[in-house]
Parts: sequence; structure tokens; C-alpha cells
Amino acid sequence: MLLLHGVPGDCETLAPVADLLAETGRASTVSLRYGGHGPHGARPFGTQQQYQDLIQIVETIGGPIDIAAWSYSAHAGLALAINRSDMVRSLYLFEPEFPTFDSDPDHLARIEADTMAAFGPVFDALSAGDLGTALRQALDGAAGHAG
Repeated sequence: MLLLHGVPGDCETLAPVADLLAETGRASTVSLRYGGHGPHGARPFGTQQQYQDLIQIVETIGGPIDIAAWSYSAHAGLALAINRSDMVRSLYLFEPEFPTFDSDPDHLARIEADTMAAFGPVFDALSAGDLGTALRQALDGAAGHAG
């Protein structure tokens, strides 16, 4: 089972769960791009970027695999299951946040602007190594207001 974190998490977020699951089977975590400290590469943050990264991960470890995805990563897991069903044996989604499968260009532009307004400060704080500010910015961004 591959456990995928939400924003602003990384591979350590679900490591305790992976440890428990490993007692009865194989479980792993990964840090998706823009999770943790980086490096993050040149691709912009988004579902498409995480989906492409998941393809590379599954090709590396071999598939099909079971995926448990939390929050923002749920959309990359769903994209993988829809577009590359040969790579996914099962999919468990917990708290998917954004409507990333809308195809209307105006809607997509508004979603991207909203996402960057909410999470741009998170990425800035993570790049600076300030995890406390990153967490505060993520919670404030998700809530739509400070505090």
C-alpha cells in the first residue's frame, strides 16, 4: 500500500500508519513534489504534476498497487485510477479537497488562482524551512481566513 500525504505534509506525515500496516503487509510513504523541503523541480504545483509523479513512482516500484490518498493527493490518486487503471489495484480517498476534474477553462483558472492564493504562502514558507509558518498558512488558506 502506498500512503499519500496532503498539503503541507510529506512522507513522515503518514509514517506511523505505514509502520502499523507494515506489521501485516507492505506499506510505504513518499513525499510528493511540493511536500516537505524539496527539491521540487520545475513542474508547477498541481494535480497534473502529482499524477505524473505517481506514474513514475508506480513504474519504479511496480504495480498495480493499493493507494490510500489524503486531501490534495486524493486527486492525483483518482487521476491515476482513471487514466492508468493498470497501475491501481485499489484506491481509498480521504478528504479530497478541490474539484480538479472540472474541464471548463474559466473554472480551472479560478480554481488555480484560488489554490495559489491559499497555498503559495505555504510553498514560500516550506522553501524557507519554516514549518510552523507553512502549517499556519495551510490552515489559514484552507479556512479562507487567518486563525
